[in-house]
Amino acid sequence: MIQTARPEDYKELLDFENRIFNVRFLSKVPKLYTDETFCAACHGIIREEDRIIGGVAVYPTALTTLGGTLKAVGVGSVAVDPAFRGKGYMKELMQYCDDAAKAHGAAMSFLSGYRQRYEPYGFVPCGTGYVFEVSDYCIAHTPKTPAYTFETLKKNPEGLPDAIAAFSRQPYRWQRDPDQFFQIVSSWEEKCFIIRDERARVRGYLLAEKTRRDVSELVLADGVSPQVVLAAFARSRKMQKLRVHVHEGQDALRKTLCAFGEHIEVNMPAAFKIHDFRQFIEVLGTHKAKTANVLEGSIVLKIGGETLRITMERDRCTAVPTADAPDLTLTAAEATVALTTPLFCVHDPPLLRAWGPLCPLGISHCDEV
Repeated sequence: MIQTARPEDYKELLDFENRIFNVRFLSKVPKLYTDETFCAACHGIIREEDRIIGGVAVYPTALTTLGGTLKAVGVGSVAVDPAFRGKGYMKELMQYCDDAAKAHGAAMSFLSGYRQRYEPYGFVPCGTGYVFEVSDYCIAHTPKTPAYTFETLKKNPEGLPDAIAAFSRQPYRWQRDPDQFFQIVSSWEEKCFIIRDERARVRGYLLAEKTRRDVSELVLADGVSPQVVLAAFARSRKMQKLRVHVHEGQDALRKTLCAFGEHIEVNMPAAFKIHDFRQFIEVLGTHKAKTANVLEGSIVLKIGGETLRITMERDRCTAVPTADAPDLTLTAAEATVALTTPLFCVHDPPLLRAWGPLCPLGISHCDEV
């Protein structure tokens, strides 16, 4: 029987997950594993023969947008000991995730993993992320002034308040409590670099993965040139080129990088499961209405067993239950993709295509579980 872990289970739980995944989770995901009590409260475990033989992490978080806040849970470390597989424990663990999401009041859950493994449980790859290549030619022909320096947050923790302030100014962001900010931006072996100008003023921060080839997150003060900063970072690390990830909500950065980036990729950053479509559509649809010039109008969507009239106004989106005949009927998985991913906005009615994606959805790698 599955149960929530206790603090006294922490060491055994950590040893179990390290063994199954062959990683060191304490250093890999410090935001989840540093505090023993918090870690235990976020895990469901299964015991058999007086030892842990299955476990799953359910991490409470939230997405804040101009349309409001959506509670969510991140799912990770889904594991069953190989000697005990084939007994239905995977289903128990995934049901535990749904129950935990409901208890948290989450409108959605997300995870990273094989599609064929998690799609039967309602998780589908969706949302939007962008990757821009900053080429060697671009770096060589970018001015070196103003001069920028880059210092790791680990070595210079006095930059933490500035990094938190820069992050918090973004209108679209995942929850990062100030006392956990460093652990969050250090997850998945990312390194956080504080960006200073020639007057030693903090002008933002960037996250770079271990080899430094990928900038997984870039947040800059107004008026700072992304091209100059990225070229300076590449030179400081003797890199010939960079891959820069831009997340949903970073509209100005995406527009700027489109002007000089090469080999632009559009991807689906995670797999999501929507538990409350009405709230999901209203919050993210309102964010879209406030940040884009959208066509006003309404359509009726049947999503699973729920029929909603979705109305887009100048600065507001509503989703109201209705008995009207639907313009389009979708499964929950189909609706999740159609509402969040421009690559799949091919459905009639035309208004849905024009809105696409109606619900802008994305996530930074360090916010995953």
